[in-house]
Amino acid sequence: MPDARQRRERLLLVAVLLAGALWLGWERWASHDAVGRAERAHLAAQARALEENLRPQLVAAYLTLRRLQAALALLPPAQWGPSLAPRLAPLSEALAGVRSIEITDAAGRRVAGGGDPGAPTAAQALPSLGPRPSPAVLYLDAVPGPGPTTALLTLAVLDAQGRRVGAVSAALDPAYFGALLSSVLDAADMQAAIVQGPGRLLAWQAADAASGLQPAPGDGAWMAQRLPDAGGTPGASVLAVAGRPPRLLAQRILQARGLPLAQPLVLVVSRDLQALYAPWWHRTAIYVALYLLLAGAALAAGLRLQRRQAEMRQLSQATRREREIDAERLALALRGGDLALWDLSLPSGQTVVNDRWFSMLGLVRGDVEPGVEGWLSLLHPDDRATARAAQDAHLAGATPAYEASYRMRHRDGRWRWVLDRGRVVERDAQGRARRMVGTHLDLTPQMEAEQALRDREAQLSNVIDALPGPASRLDAQGRYTFANAAFERWFGLAGAQLLGRDWRSLVRPEAQPKIGGWLERACAGETVSFDHRMPALHGERDVIVTLVPDRDAAGAVLGCFVIVTDITERQRADAERQALEAQLREAQKMESIGTLAGGIAHDFNNILAAILGNVALARGDLPPGHAVASSLDQIDRAALRARSLVQQILTFSRRQRNPLRVQPLRPVVDESLALLRATLPASVRLALVLPDDPVQVEADTTQLQQVLLNLCTNAWHALPEGRGRIEIGFEALPDTPALAPLRPALRPGPAVHLWVRDDGAGMDGATRERIFDPFFTTKPVGQGTGLGLAVVHGIVRHHGGVIRVDSEPGAGSTFHVYLPGVGPAAVAPPPDPATPPERRGRGQRLLVVDDDEVMVLMAQRLLERAGYRVTTAPGLAQALAAVAAAPAPFDLVISDYNMPEGSGLDLAEALQRERPGLPVVLSSGYLTDELAERAARIGVRGLLKKENSFEELTALVDAVLAPPPVA
Repeated sequence: MPDARQRRERLLLVAVLLAGALWLGWERWASHDAVGRAERAHLAAQARALEENLRPQLVAAYLTLRRLQAALALLPPAQWGPSLAPRLAPLSEALAGVRSIEITDAAGRRVAGGGDPGAPTAAQALPSLGPRPSPAVLYLDAVPGPGPTTALLTLAVLDAQGRRVGAVSAALDPAYFGALLSSVLDAADMQAAIVQGPGRLLAWQAADAASGLQPAPGDGAWMAQRLPDAGGTPGASVLAVAGRPPRLLAQRILQARGLPLAQPLVLVVSRDLQALYAPWWHRTAIYVALYLLLAGAALAAGLRLQRRQAEMRQLSQATRREREIDAERLALALRGGDLALWDLSLPSGQTVVNDRWFSMLGLVRGDVEPGVEGWLSLLHPDDRATARAAQDAHLAGATPAYEASYRMRHRDGRWRWVLDRGRVVERDAQGRARRMVGTHLDLTPQMEAEQALRDREAQLSNVIDALPGPASRLDAQGRYTFANAAFERWFGLAGAQLLGRDWRSLVRPEAQPKIGGWLERACAGETVSFDHRMPALHGERDVIVTLVPDRDAAGAVLGCFVIVTDITERQRADAERQALEAQLREAQKMESIGTLAGGIAHDFNNILAAILGNVALARGDLPPGHAVASSLDQIDRAALRARSLVQQILTFSRRQRNPLRVQPLRPVVDESLALLRATLPASVRLALVLPDDPVQVEADTTQLQQVLLNLCTNAWHALPEGRGRIEIGFEALPDTPALAPLRPALRPGPAVHLWVRDDGAGMDGATRERIFDPFFTTKPVGQGTGLGLAVVHGIVRHHGGVIRVDSEPGAGSTFHVYLPGVGPAAVAPPPDPATPPERRGRGQRLLVVDDDEVMVLMAQRLLERAGYRVTTAPGLAQALAAVAAAPAPFDLVISDYNMPEGSGLDLAEALQRERPGLPVVLSSGYLTDELAERAARIGVRGLLKKENSFEELTALVDAVLAPPPVA
């Protein structure tokens, strides 16, 4: 039985052991709580970092969409694509994380786009917009696809009534989200996600991609549950979902005053609780084991009080075990901090490193000797001098610790940024360093994130500098703090010259009160747009100025951004378009007049053909010297003049163009003067300057008369108050060097000079340069179309001539027309149209089809007199019936083109089906190129001008029925 002392010692030992157990339990609980608190703060910091990295990108995309939305609101939908398509591709490339930018109309059809053509379209965001969305709200939609979910940012474009007329959207790159989420994952069990509104999972990333863990369909919903500290004080809470281990989860609501999202974004960072507390459980197990070991040792010491040596051995063993535990603690600390450990012996240059040092560089033991030489071989050449200088300074005692950041080569060839920290732990008696211990921390993710941020800032700066118009920023006092490159191009002021200047120094005094009011509204938080005429370096420009408030993170307005859009060319184009529309209306009126004239002339040709034909037939039926013959001659002469008038009308209406023929110029001038004297008022005096010898030209009489009439009318309008003198003259010019300035527009040889001179107001140089432009006129609205001189210019060029004008203000004007001249021998007497050539038929059967009874009778008499047998029909149906019922086939069909039941072309097509090979001749009041082309295509053998029926009908019939020549 133990004595009382032994019992007291044992009781004391038990009490000590119990106290140690309680202390160990309390210490382990406190450590457990500290791990949880630290990790909660860490996760909250990572969520905040995720928000700080994501917010600028979304704000940049939103501001870009807002600028595009503002530009679209100023344009009609038809001009969206031509005006903005060239800007979309550069914008999508400049914005980091944006796959494409797209503009769609109200129906979701793509109008223009830039970037990745495979990105989701804005049509997939239309259901969330609705019929009357808010133009200031940014709608974010998660668009599923065969790959990762794509986030689609959309702004609606509304008309003045608030209806949606289109949308502009940006498709964010899922790879950008993956890189962003990966940047905050610094433990293998960490996960990060972005959740929209009620629980739509936009992006998800796990630190260990090889784990095979994927989000479940409902994960977004429980991730989006608002925790008490979401967006507030740092921290995290434990959430669990059925069938999965519980996780420590931190949330952050995306906060951005300048980002009006339709639904909030929840940023989630989490860790597996089991993995999080695994090191703690491991250390606790060690501590418990150590405690039990100490307790056993103490009990053994109490039981073996007499065995002091055994007790000393146990104490020595416990000391060794304590050192091992310390080593394990150090290893756990290095592992928790993701640190690589190195221990350098300076005399030998040998280094001892842990496994993390190799894995950080993708190496295995044996790949490189971890000494000074091996370390230097892995350093980037540009960083060796800096790293050695920092190490030498610490070894010399100049710095309390060694610290340097440099790049080391990874096994795959990439460079990894490393933070190297160390300290001398042992020196000799002379103070020379003998041993140095330190750690390596991988800084690559942080360095890449910082570089990406710098690149993004540079890209945004480049985008702003690429804007065609000036963009600047004013502080709250109205001083310039920033200006883009276009500002210097507009005002000749570089950014350094502009900083600190007041905005009033660049604005005219009369415009300062109005612009000052707009700036006050912008500094009060309102986005303002207004039109302004701005003086620039190269003249005044019409612009649209947009003032956008600049807010800090708390929403306070610090100043405003000033964005200027040049609309000078657009307004100029609008003015030109309105002028062209007015000119087009005038041209359409002239076209309508020409169409009406052509229609009247066509109908009148039928009447003239009947008159001329019947007059010729009546003259042939009368004996020589009959008293009626003179009356018939007068009728024939009047009808021929009427036919010439019809040709002039058709030429005016551009229905047909008469051929040029050699003729004397004097009759053309005389007839034009007769028309002018009947038109001009008595206050205008006409004077003629004519040569004694005859002058011939090769011309179209009608068009040459039109030239004289237009030039004289123009001279009349130039006379002050319609009073003055107009001179008309012409002369023959020999081929001399004086005509050289008119070549090559005027062909070589002699020329005819025709002029029209007035003593009116004259013209200045600018007017003379545009006098022959179509639709150019100096007359008031409603008093001219500006086509007269343009028509004159065209006619003169058609005749191979040249027109010039001499004029000065107040000195009148002279229009000179130079036409190619011809000699007297070239004049040929015109044929007598009233005497048709003698033609004789041989009894061939002809079918004449025309709905005009007078024309039918005239043609029948003319052809029967020529020896043909003629059958008539009033229309298409009767003609087809006559062909089908004829006992012998017809040799030729002569048909009018324009008939009520069907045209002559319809009859020709039907006859080709019923009687292939039966010749068909068409007659018409006017023949157009289109009619000739269609007639040739269906096999019509001849075309006849109806007004020339008497002169040409029998000759055309004879030519069609003539046998082919013998080879």
